[in-house]
Parts: sequence; structure tokens; C-alpha cells
Amino acid sequence: DEIENRPRTFLSILPFTNSGKLNLYKLGADKQALQDFYFNLGFIDAKVSDPFTNANLDSYSADIDYKIVEGKRYIVKEINIDYPKNIKVKLPKLNLKKDKYFNISALREDIKNISHAFMDEGYAYVKVYPQIKKEKNYAYITYTVIPGEIVYINDVIIEGNNKTLDRVVRRNIYLAPGDKYSYTDYIDSINSLKRKGYYEKVEIKQEKVSNNKINLKVIAKDGLSGTLRAGISYGSYTKLGYNFSI
Repeated sequence: DEIENRPRTFLSILPFTNSGKLNLYKLGADKQALQDFYFNLGFIDAKVSDPFTNANLDSYSADIDYKIVEGKRYIVKEINIDYPKNIKVKLPKLNLKKDKYFNISALREDIKNISHAFMDEGYAYVKVYPQIKKEKNYAYITYTVIPGEIVYINDVIIEGNNKTLDRVVRRNIYLAPGDKYSYTDYIDSINSLKRKGYYEKVEIKQEKVSNNKINLKVIAKDGLSGTLRAGISYGSYTKLGYNFSI
């Protein structure tokens, strides 16, 4: 069930189900999906070969073979986050757990959440590198954080709003020139603009000015501001009728 190319079943005739047809363009993604499947079960050393596809042109069928070497299954023994101790940051709750089998999806989620925690403190260009040390059947995880410089908002540039006043857009942006960058405020600003329902398209691009300054380019393309309806009807009882609404 992890891969796109799999045998046809009696459910394959239904829409939105796997048709069982060979898709050559999905074979590369299938290999990665199998690799991640084993990584999520703790098999850090697992190796999945490239697929070997044997097509039978007479029967219009194909066999796909993978060679898989599982290797050891590792349990997480220790998790550390290494960052400059002069930085005050509220670290997130980790998805990767001690005394549980290693899980690559949890590790990727931890990298993202740790990055966001530092970005909320102004470190917009933070880098998080995972290091995995293996001993016997145990894995020791260290997230090494390189925060970089604190980044400030240089300017907020608004585009696309032909009808909506700039101040209406700007009051939904939670970051102003001179403010320290915050990932949470950045995402909340996008969501706030989308919730208004005024705009057909909402996007906030981050443009690097220097190592410690950034511009926010707000694209808020106006949508339809109203609806006009008019109609005429005729019935044997009501006779001629009309309606008009804005």
C-alpha cells in the first residue's frame, strides 16, 4: 500500500482507486516510499534497489522486482538539541521518542518544529542538521542548530490591491518595519488575509535584503466585491414578476 504501482484488484474499477496500470514515472517515487517505509520502522540501514520491470507485451502485464536489505532495527536511546546556550528559545515537544523505534517521519517533523521555534525568535535563516550515531541496536540523535543572525523586517510592500486600501491590508499584517521576524506572525498574517474573503489571491513573499534584514512583499489580489442579480418571471397566478438584489 506504500507504492503507486501495485496489482489490480476488484476495487480498481471504482474511481479514485488504484487502477493497477503501470506508471513508469512513479517508479522513482515508489522506491523512495519503500525506503521511507523501512526507515519509519527503525531500519536505518535499509537499502532498496532500483526497480527491475519486466513487461510482457503479449499479455499487457508487467512484473516489478525490488531487492531489499533490511539491516538492523534501531531503538532511539538518546536525543539532544545542540544550540548556543545564550539563546532563549521555547523548544517544541519532540515527535521522536526515547526507547521507541527510530522513525524518519518523526525526525523530519522535529527538524521543522525546531526550525520554527528559532524562527519565532527572529532567526529566519536557521539551519537544523540531524546527526545519528549508531551503537549495536541503539541510535543516538543530536539536532545541531545553527541559528545565524536575528532578522528584522526592513519594509512591507503591498501589491495587487486595486480597490482595497493599503491600510485595510496592512492592519492584517502582524509584522511591521523594524519588528523582529517571527514565523508564527508570518503564517498568522497570511491566514488573517485569507479569512477576510476580500481577496482572490493572497501571498506573502520573503525577500532577503541583507543577513539581518528582510522585506515582506504582500500580494493581495482583489476578488469580486459584490453581486448584482436581476430577473423576470411569469406565472398563471402571480402573472408578471421581477426581482432585483445587490
